[in-house]
This record gives sequence, C-alpha cells and structure tokens, in this order.
Amino acid sequence: MTHPAGPSTKALRAASATGTPPPRAARRGRSGDRQAAEQIREYLRERLAQSAALLGEAEAAPRKTVHSFRKFLKRVRATLRLLSDAGGRDLEPIEHICRDVARRFSTLRDLDVMIAALAARDDAPDYWPVDLPQHLVVAREGELARGVLSQPALDEMAAQLNKADAGVAALVLEQLSAGDLRRALKKSHRKARQALRRCRRSRDDEHFHDLRKRCKRELYQRELLETVLALPHRHRTARLDAVCESLGEQQDLAVLRRTIEAAGALTPELDESLTDRRDRFRRRVLRQATSLYG
Repeated sequence: MTHPAGPSTKALRAASATGTPPPRAARRGRSGDRQAAEQIREYLRERLAQSAALLGEAEAAPRKTVHSFRKFLKRVRATLRLLSDAGGRDLEPIEHICRDVARRFSTLRDLDVMIAALAARDDAPDYWPVDLPQHLVVAREGELARGVLSQPALDEMAAQLNKADAGVAALVLEQLSAGDLRRALKKSHRKARQALRRCRRSRDDEHFHDLRKRCKRELYQRELLETVLALPHRHRTARLDAVCESLGEQQDLAVLRRTIEAAGALTPELDESLTDRRDRFRRRVLRQATSLYG
C-alpha cells in the first residue's frame, strides 16, 4: 500500500511534523476544491499505508507499534467523519473497518500504559498494592498468548486495511467544497462543547472519555485543514492539544483505577489517593476546555 507523495502531501507531512506555518491556501473555486479533495484522499491513504507498515514491526517493538498504529487510525477516522459531516457518501464502511482493527490493540495498549505509569512511580506510598505491576505483566502475557500479535492476526488486520484503502481510493470527493469542510469542522466543535456541558452536569468517567474523543476528533481535523485550507487560528490548535493531553491523563487514571478495583486491591487509602488525583485532573480539564468552548 505505497503511494507517491506529491508536493501537496509533502506539505501536509512537513506542517504536521514541524509545526511550521501551512502553505498558502489553494485558489478556491471548483479547481481549488478538487485539489483539497485530492490532498485529503492522499492524506488518508498515507495514514493507512503507515498503519499497515507498522504491523510488520509489531513483534519487534510492540509497545511503540501499538501506540502509533492506533494514533494513525484515529486520524483516519477523524478525517472520515469530517468528510461525512461535509456531505460525503460511502464513508461508514471504511470507518467501521478502521474502528474494528484499532480495537484489537485496545487492551494491550491500556496494559502497556499502566505498566509504564507504575514503573515511573518511585514515590508510590505504602498502601499501593506491591503486586499490582506483576498482575499487569501477567495480564499482558495473557493478551499476547491469545494471539493479538500473532502473524495470522496481523495478516488479517493488514488485509482489512487494504480493503479500507481501496474504499478511500474509490471515494467521490470532488463535490465537497471548502465551505462544506469548514461547516463540518464547526459541527465537531459543537459536539465537543456539548460533551463539555455533560461533564459539568455529571462528572463520571464516561462523560470525560466522550469529551476526550470529541476533542481529539476536532484536533485532528483542525490539523489537517490548517494545511489543506490554510485554516487560521493555529494557536487554538495548540490549546486544543493541551486539553487532549490532560484528558488522556484523566482517562489513563480511570483505567488504572478500574483495573485495581477488578483485582480486588482497592483499599480505602488507595481509593482516596486516586480520587484526589482524578479530581485534580478534572479541574484542570474543565478549566482548559472552558477557555476553548465557553
């Protein structure tokens, strides 16, 4: 799944990697809209190609592979949703393929994050369960024993990504205008604002998890359109990235707490400590998100 990179695609990569200002917007009109559509198609196919290439590295470097693989597919899914909200058709089957393939690594990713977090906590108090790291390592070994990184499993995932790539190649995108894409981005912004309101009303983990998904969707869409359409207000993207980072810390803590509880190791002292950390994360998230969404 290899595609030649034209100048527009190189600009996409450079802007994403270095944070340099995007190129000037293409002249709008039907010609400009077609150029934007092809840039987005090429972006999608490159992310799918990169995801497929990572599968070949999964056995040698599973932790790095799993993280990067899921991140690429999240960008693909965010872009597909942008196109769908802009009026694109035949996108849902491709999005479902990417969702289902990424989910195969979800448990492994969560275990890797928790193991790394506990290894970094050299200041853990006495009431932290001393056998928890080993419990997580055993759980991770069990996940690998189920064949999540076996060659047949990886081959099947690669086949699904090839199927998604063929679907992207066949998409009819030329009818989408710059205005359609901007309106779709505004819809993502509204959805994130609504999720923030739900977090204020009922501060449970699921609402914060939903806010994180919607903020990351808007973030990935903004990063793409900053290059394709020379979208203004790049400082907003940086602030949105900071919100996503804080939400990620809150989500990792929520997963860790559920894991400790499931292992029967959640003592009152530990529960109090985790609750205090969670509440601090949430206050920071709400402060950062309110500055963006009101």
